[in-house]
Amino acid sequence: MRLIDEIVNVYEKKGNEWLDYNEIYEQMDKSLFSKNKHGERGKRNIVYRILLSYENLFDIDDKYRPKKFRLSSTKSQNEVNTEKKYSTGESKIRVDRIQYNEIEFSIESDFEEEVKSNYQFIFGENSYYYDIKKKIGNRICDAIVFDEELNKVIIVENELFIHDLWGHIIPQIIDFFTAMLDDKIKMNLKYNVKWNDNHKLPIIEAIDRQKFDIMVIIDKINFEIKKARRDINQLIGHFVQNQEIKIYFKEYRVYINDSAEKVYFIS
Repeated sequence: MRLIDEIVNVYEKKGNEWLDYNEIYEQMDKSLFSKNKHGERGKRNIVYRILLSYENLFDIDDKYRPKKFRLSSTKSQNEVNTEKKYSTGESKIRVDRIQYNEIEFSIESDFEEEVKSNYQFIFGENSYYYDIKKKIGNRICDAIVFDEELNKVIIVENELFIHDLWGHIIPQIIDFFTAMLDDKIKMNLKYNVKWNDNHKLPIIEAIDRQKFDIMVIIDKINFEIKKARRDINQLIGHFVQNQEIKIYFKEYRVYINDSAEKVYFIS
């Protein structure tokens, strides 16, 4: 039985009550979950991913934290069964007749490791990924990429789509900008990271003059990119002097087969 089928079973048993992902997990058959190195926390996050992936199957109440879900009140049983079977909730691909299933990341650090391992696939061969993990204000800047081809500095945020765009990702970026107004924080970032000699000067200059862009790498984009970029770029303009700073999004998905071989998708 698939996990989405078990989730629907929970709702049928509970009379389609409003439930958050923790409440759903408590009611599920735990034997259906594969081993997760992050234990119960990772399994609960997988339930949340599934709920968001099958968004057409559920009503969502955003007034609660965490969000509450129930089966769509406008769908018949036949429509529910059809949504389960044919919606894009679970992604897989075939390469040379071999099936690869998408890795459902439950913890951000696992996704970040995949980004670090394949950063040149994402940013280009003439790029260098600095895994700085320096504390910037209340948040953490995941990485800085130096693109030698464009002579450009890119601030990187690695995110899972289970994190809300406006409730989690954007506040993190805004906090970065406000923290970068602090000279002590900027000095720490400029001189306490081991930059390559040929990257050091342009990176320090970019930090001083706010001459950088922001790239959010996300495992699944479930929002309209053009509108999000327009709205966020307008918002960023209130926090920075350099109005040329822009935000970009890249979707990066990882698939694995039964032999633990991986293939990657970037858009």
